Amino acid sequence: MGLFDSLPRERIGRRRFLKGSICGAAALALYSGEIERHWIEVTRCEIALRGLPGAFDGFRIAQLSDIHMDEYTEPFFLRHIVEETNRLGPMRCS
Repeated sequence: MGLFDSLPRERIGRRRFLKGSICGAAALALYSGEIERHWIEVTRCEIALRGLPGAFDGFRIAQLSDIHMDEYTEPFFLRHIVEETNRLGPMRCS
């Protein structure tokens, strides 16, 4: 006897399936179009390089990745990314 054997089985009709599919597709479009593309993730990592001159000790580097410059990238968002990056203080020794 399985875990779900005691539950009544309800058939999903065509209309219910279509409604669910349309709602799922709309939610996915909203998430990818408005939420995920404005997501900023900061990852900090310390890297040790053998033979690196002492002048570079504590040097910070900022890398911006995965910025899709097309008609959907708003100028305000690009300004925001640059401001956030500058706030992190790249090239400033810690």
